[in-house]
Amino acid sequence: MDVDEGAAQEVEDDVEDDDVEEEEASEEEQGGAEEDEDEDDEDDEDDDDDDDDEEEGEGDEQIRVKFTTRFSKYRVTETSIAVPLSLRRAGLSEVVNHLLGREDEDRVVFDFLIVEKDTLVRRNLEYHLRTLKLSSEEVLHLEYAPALLEPELSAEEKWPDWLSCVDARRPTAENEDLVAVTGSYDGSLTFCEVARSSGAAGLAKGVTVLSKVQAHRAAVKGVTQFGENYVSSCGKDGVVKVWSTSLAEAAPVTRKAAANGSSSSTRSMNCTQIAGCEGHERSVEALDAVQIGNFAVMGSGGWDQSVCIWKVALGNEDDVTAAKEEGEDEGDAANGSDRKKRKVKGAKAASALKTVKPASVLSGHTDSVSALTWADRGSPSTLFSGSWDRSIRAWDVVREVCTIKLNGNKVVTAIAHNPTTATIATGHADEQVRLWDSRVTGEAIVKLSLKSHEAWITSVQWSPSRPHLLASASQDQTIKLWDVRSSVPLHTLKSHTNKVFGLSWDASGTMLMSAGADSMLRAYRVGTEKSD
Repeated sequence: MDVDEGAAQEVEDDVEDDDVEEEEASEEEQGGAEEDEDEDDEDDEDDDDDDDDEEEGEGDEQIRVKFTTRFSKYRVTETSIAVPLSLRRAGLSEVVNHLLGREDEDRVVFDFLIVEKDTLVRRNLEYHLRTLKLSSEEVLHLEYAPALLEPELSAEEKWPDWLSCVDARRPTAENEDLVAVTGSYDGSLTFCEVARSSGAAGLAKGVTVLSKVQAHRAAVKGVTQFGENYVSSCGKDGVVKVWSTSLAEAAPVTRKAAANGSSSSTRSMNCTQIAGCEGHERSVEALDAVQIGNFAVMGSGGWDQSVCIWKVALGNEDDVTAAKEEGEDEGDAANGSDRKKRKVKGAKAASALKTVKPASVLSGHTDSVSALTWADRGSPSTLFSGSWDRSIRAWDVVREVCTIKLNGNKVVTAIAHNPTTATIATGHADEQVRLWDSRVTGEAIVKLSLKSHEAWITSVQWSPSRPHLLASASQDQTIKLWDVRSSVPLHTLKSHTNKVFGLSWDASGTMLMSAGADSMLRAYRVGTEKSD
C-alpha cells in the first residue's frame, strides 16, 4: 500500500511515539511465557533445532509421549514411550524416523503438535511443559505431520510499473495453469496465466500475459476475482469497477510455428466492463467482492473514511427481471439466498455499462479505511474493516450497523478473516501481525502477536486449504509463512528487491503469488501432502 507522503510520515511518527507504551494490557494477558518465547525465538526464525544450550537427549529427565498422525504411511505405535524432556522437533523427528525404520536418505522432517494445548513444538519439551503448565507425570499426546517445506519460486515476470495488488483465486482444474490478475500503478489490470511448474524451459516461460486493460485514471489499489469469471477493481481515482471476463482458446500451433520455437497454443482473456461504481470522495484503498446469484456484492473503503456496500447486477436487464420473477431480489442477493437462480456466464452476460451508486454507506471510522474482507465469501452478511483510526470493525451489511469494534493502538494496514477458526489476522504499521477472535465483543485482547517483519505489513492472507497457515507481506521486501500455533515464522521468502504490496493464494492453496514495487510478479509452489 502506498500513501501520501505527509500521511506516511504521520503514521511513522505515530508508531515511534507509541512504541514507549506498547500494548501493556494485551501483553500482560498473554503472559510472561509468550514474552520469553518471543525473546528466545527472535534469532531462531528458521527453527534450527540444535541451537539449545544443552544437546538434545543429554538431560536425565524423561516424559512418556504418545505419537499419533493422520498420515497412514508415517504411522507408528500409539503405545506411549519415554523420551528425554530436552528433545526438540529434530530429536522428536529422529525418534519417529527410527520407529519407522527410515535410514538417513529417507528421513522425514516432522512438525509436532501438543494436542491438549493446540501448540506447535518449537522449543524443547521441558520448556513447553513449563509454559503450558503441563505435568511431566502425565502422558503427552503429540500429533505429527510432515513439515511444510520452503516454498519454491516457480515463475516470475517483470511489469512496466509498480504492482500494487494481485489476485489468483480464479477456480481452475488441478492440472491447469492458474489465472491471475494484477493491478498496477499505471492504472492498468493485467491478466496472465501462470505455470504451476517451471519445467525445463526455466522461470522465463512461467508467466504468459493474456490481456491488459487500462482500468483506472490513477493507480489501481485493489483487485478481486470472484465467481467463475468476474473481477472488481478500485483505484486512487475514487472509482470501483466491475468486469466480466472469459478465456478464449487460440488457434492450434502450426507445424511451421512449432519449428520456429512455439511449443504450445496461447489463450487470451476477453474483458468487458459491466459497471462503474461512484460514491467515494477520495482514493479507494480496499475492496472485496463475491457473487450471489446474478449480483456482485462488494464492500469498499478509502480515504473518505467510509465503507460503501454495492450491489451490481451481473446479467442484462432481462436476466435480472427473470431472476426476480423466480423470487430473487437484491435483498435476497445480499443475504445469500439459496433460491434457484439463472446462471449467466462470461462476456455474454455483460449489458450496457452501468453507473452504480452505493446500496448503503457505513459510517463510524474516523480515519482512512485501509483494509476490508468478507467474513465468509459464501454468505456476505458480515464485512470486516480495518482503519488508520486503529480499530477493526465488523459490519452487519443487512442491518447496516457495526456489531463488533476491536480497539487496537496501531494503524491497521491489512486484514484477513479465517471462517474455519473465526480468527482475524491484521497487519500493522509497527511491523507486527496480530490475531484476534472475531467472536469477541467490546474491548478485545490480541490473541497473538507475530513479530519478525522489519517494516509495516502490506498484506495478510489465510491459506484456503490449511486453516492454521498464514502468509504475510511487508515493505521490508519479504514474505513470511506462519503456522499460527507458533509465534515463529515457518519460512521467510526474500525474492523481491523492493516493497512487497500484493499477496494472493490460488483457490487450491498450493500456489502463492506476490507483487511489489520492484515491478515483479512472482509465483511460489507451496508443498503439501494430503492426510488420509
